[in-house]
Amino acid sequence: MAGEATDNVGFKGTVDSTETPLVLGRGSRYAIQTASALKATPGAGDRAVAIAPGSAWGDGVLSTWAGPSPVTVTGGTVSSGSRWDTVVIRRTWQPLSSPTGLAQIMLLPGGTAKEISSSRKIDAGLTQSDQPIALVRFTAGQTAVQEIVDLRCWAGPGGLYANELEVLQYLNDPGTRIRIRDTQWDRVVDPTNATLVWAPSPLRTETTAAGGDGVAATGWAVVPAETKIVRRGKERELWLGLLRPGAAVTVDATGNVADQLIYTLAAQDSTPTVPCSVMYRTTNSIDMGQVYISGRSLILSSLTGNRPLAQRPTGSPSLYLHAMWTVD
Repeated sequence: MAGEATDNVGFKGTVDSTETPLVLGRGSRYAIQTASALKATPGAGDRAVAIAPGSAWGDGVLSTWAGPSPVTVTGGTVSSGSRWDTVVIRRTWQPLSSPTGLAQIMLLPGGTAKEISSSRKIDAGLTQSDQPIALVRFTAGQTAVQEIVDLRCWAGPGGLYANELEVLQYLNDPGTRIRIRDTQWDRVVDPTNATLVWAPSPLRTETTAAGGDGVAATGWAVVPAETKIVRRGKERELWLGLLRPGAAVTVDATGNVADQLIYTLAAQDSTPTVPCSVMYRTTNSIDMGQVYISGRSLILSSLTGNRPLAQRPTGSPSLYLHAMWTVD
């Protein structure tokens, strides 16, 4: 039978000690074994879809397509507009007299919406159940596949991972937790009406912008090698090196200077007032000073060494700052 798995573990019969961890050690109802396994791509021929060899488990059964050639499924003609079909692994437990079951890759006709086919089977363990692998769009007048949405997911000790939001259409058991790109999704019960809903939780990701993404004020210049900002969710950490190629910044006897804008942050880094210390160069030494961040502005307010911040030649930084804060 076309598209049939070369091996199955978990249907009727005995599961030996070698096979037990393969079936019971997965921790999820559905998943794919490797990154490349069972990936759907456009195939050769009219409306053909090629499915790479590999293994997948679903409904307690681990099924393997050994290859090396892909399995090819073909969509029907489209009279008008577009149609979304669903590539699935269909597992069959019938007839009851059979000593084993059957797993087969097939294509289920769908509708105009980007949704898993309504003809998907979900009677696991009794008759038939379908594990979605991909959504495929065919268009009238076109012989090639127009779009493929990856419905595969992967399981490990930390939970489930997938690449596309459409997997939430079938991974919908209560308590399901899955990361899709940079967002974690939890299938929870809404306490107000006892219905199942998806609750997204954006994950904290870290990005680094060399050069800090900001702008030095007039009379100052950024030293790129000394400047970067790291963003971790709402947290910010700035390393700033500035050059003072113009006149020296003067200071009074108490260390105060006229508040002076030295740098403007990017809009996404704006914060309420945050004081921070800086190191600065005098004519022949390094001293400490004070800067405060207000909104997007970095304001130089004091040079506590009571010595002026000296003019420096190109390539010789005048001021160093390291600051951390949280954005609103």
